[in-house]
Amino acid sequence: MEAAKTDHDFHAALEEGTCEQVENFVDDCKFLHANSRTDLEKLRAVVANFRKLANFFNHSTKGVDCLRALQTKEMLPQTDCATRWNSTYAMLLRMLEIRATTGEFLKSTAQQPTAEKWLTIRCLVVLLRPFADAADGLSGQKYPTLAIAVPVLRSIERKLKNETMFDAVIRSVGNEEFRSRVELFMYSIRKTYFKLFVDKFKNKLPEDLL
Repeated sequence: MEAAKTDHDFHAALEEGTCEQVENFVDDCKFLHANSRTDLEKLRAVVANFRKLANFFNHSTKGVDCLRALQTKEMLPQTDCATRWNSTYAMLLRMLEIRATTGEFLKSTAQQPTAEKWLTIRCLVVLLRPFADAADGLSGQKYPTLAIAVPVLRSIERKLKNETMFDAVIRSVGNEEFRSRVELFMYSIRKTYFKLFVDKFKNKLPEDLL
């Protein structure tokens, strides 16, 4: 892709990256290794599982009534928008916040996410946080300039490079048998996200700004 030569060009590139459909963000990257694409598909399936639950508890009368009956403080799930990274982040974060309540309702059903899926989502929230923070920080800027955007991109890059970003979350499950499986899986996902980030964002900047 061509590097952004003006503030306007970069604003367009930033909008493309932060607001385009997540599915397109992945599907457009044909250069990815088959294993990386397979892992992303697995991750997408896990997110879809939680999206389905969020929709149920948010739109089903039975689901809403159940949560209200079980919660001491009403907190309904958030549903995401397919065109925004940070809405998926917000949806998953809210599902984690009400995990105990939804678990109480789902414990006798096959729809209850496994502990392995919950750990995967906790790690994904850590991975998405830099993008969500960047989107929130730039949302108040009508026309983000290179002077503002470059430090933001560098911050995201630095965080995505951090090989220990999931360590605290992974350690929290002790010696559960799925621990190493999720750790290896999310390590692969982090590396893939970093590659996608470089190709979709960093490579659009003029080289003298990197």
